[in-house]
Amino acid sequence: MKSKLLLLLVMANFSFYAQTNLVSNGDFENWSSSSQPNGWGRFFSGLIYQDTDSQNGNSSTKIELTNGSLNYMFTSVYFPVEAGKTYKVSGYHKLVAGTITSVELGLIDSDVWQTPITSSIDNITSNSQWRKIEYDYVATTTKNIGVIIWARGTSTPIPEILVDNISVTEVVQTGSQYTSIPDINFENKLIELGIDSGTADGQVLTSSIASVTSLNIERSSISDLTGIENFTSLEILSASRNSITNVNLSKNINLAYLYLDNNQLTAIDLSANTALKRLDCQKNKLSSLDISNNINLTSLNCSSNVLTGLNIDTNTLLTSLVVNSNKLPFLNVDNNLALQGINCGGNLLTVLNVDKNLALTHLWCGSNKLTSLNINKNLELDDLNCGINELKTLNVSDNKKLLYLVCHQNKINSLDVSENILLQQLMCHYNELTTIDVSHNPELYMLNCHFNKITDLDISTNSKITEITCNDNDLKLLNLKNGNNNNFELFYTTFINNPNLTCIRVDDVTYSDTKWASKKDATATYSSTCTLGIEDSVFSTAALYPNPTKGEININNVALDKATVYNSLGQLVKSFTLNSANTDNTINLSGLPKGIYYVYLINGDAASAKKIIVE
Repeated sequence: MKSKLLLLLVMANFSFYAQTNLVSNGDFENWSSSSQPNGWGRFFSGLIYQDTDSQNGNSSTKIELTNGSLNYMFTSVYFPVEAGKTYKVSGYHKLVAGTITSVELGLIDSDVWQTPITSSIDNITSNSQWRKIEYDYVATTTKNIGVIIWARGTSTPIPEILVDNISVTEVVQTGSQYTSIPDINFENKLIELGIDSGTADGQVLTSSIASVTSLNIERSSISDLTGIENFTSLEILSASRNSITNVNLSKNINLAYLYLDNNQLTAIDLSANTALKRLDCQKNKLSSLDISNNINLTSLNCSSNVLTGLNIDTNTLLTSLVVNSNKLPFLNVDNNLALQGINCGGNLLTVLNVDKNLALTHLWCGSNKLTSLNINKNLELDDLNCGINELKTLNVSDNKKLLYLVCHQNKINSLDVSENILLQQLMCHYNELTTIDVSHNPELYMLNCHFNKITDLDISTNSKITEITCNDNDLKLLNLKNGNNNNFELFYTTFINNPNLTCIRVDDVTYSDTKWASKKDATATYSSTCTLGIEDSVFSTAALYPNPTKGEININNVALDKATVYNSLGQLVKSFTLNSANTDNTINLSGLPKGIYYVYLINGDAASAKKIIVE
């Protein structure tokens, strides 16, 4: 570790070195050949000799720089080191003749290239005393390594230097134990956070990390979290957006909040982390996830992995479940009664039962293969996204708290939102709707109903709407006069591809002609007083009475699908769905203020407006 810190701890802690020298014939006592000691090799054009002038023992090795400015020797017998352990590397040298500018004692890999690992250089030589080179080495991986000794000097006179007692011994720490941190980016982050000090050396004092309760190492280019196991007090670990491929958290039993999202994990063992409350492991490469032991988990986000199964039966405290963008064919949430939010979109679900999840407020189950969805017991639901499925029906009448409804790209032919008076967003595009009545949704500000079969659309009572897309329908009537046209989002708003639509009612014709010229078909015009309907022979025998009326009106001699009632300002005030099998119907206008109204009769593609006076 760092020298200043060790000086402060020297009275309380100590270390000793294992007595076994890992370097074979490091004392140069054995010479079967006069040209090199046993267990050592040399530079092919350099010369070395046995010498009796030794630092300790009977002999040393003389290195002669006959080839110019350098010569070197290296161990031909390699020795093992173990990841995480510290080793003391030392050796002695003494000048004999000429000028030696440096002596370097290094460690090399056992590969064919003798790849350098680390070294220390002494630029001072003496012909009167032995000088020592010494340093610590922390092994980052378990492997075989060797020693290399370089001597550099001037060519004349021929430089000669003695080397002796080269050793590599394991350092055994007591009191101030180190923890190996082989990933330099991990250690640099610890230094930045003040948990480690000095420059990165592959280790950190265990006493410095044992009491850390919260660690944020996000976005630090870390690939190896070796060493995290000795953060034994850790409760919060944020390691998002790194390149971590595996992690051992078996000793971090106090972990409550774990963020490992946006990494390269293919597996993770959380069986020992029973205190875990929140887990975010989204955007990894997990094909399985076992959280059966994590019974205290309240929040789980494992989205954007490759999960093919997930068992959450024991996780009864879960309030938030995010599992979207996986490959789940099935999801059982029957035991998870505390769930408030579920996002299971982008999977392979054909069935989803949420009958027991009465606390549910958010349900996103889009982009699956659902053919039905029953939410009549989820009375707290305010956000539903079931788009891009195979639904033919959807009943939201019981969901009176609904604020956001996304059900696009299904096969829905009827949608009643009259009970959803708090609704703010409705996205029902790409379905088979023939009508959509939003007169009971005063909070609505977004309506996307394009690519349906809708024949008439009126938003005159929806004064907050600023975005509407109703293109590619069968519209004959479109009333956009809601007093808020100037605030419409121009980028999204469009009414094109409605060939039977000839007149669009708006707040300001000049404004619409200027701002919305490209939003309609060429055959349609903007007007503030569009005729509400066109007389058709099918209505020639229709009789409406009494007229004037105090409320009830009989409509006889005509088959009708629907009747809508507008005031003299063109605002929709009532809407009635009728049985086209009957030619006699009754509607009730009681409660409306006295005045002139228009009853808009609809039968298939035919339409007509009749003036009624309410007394």
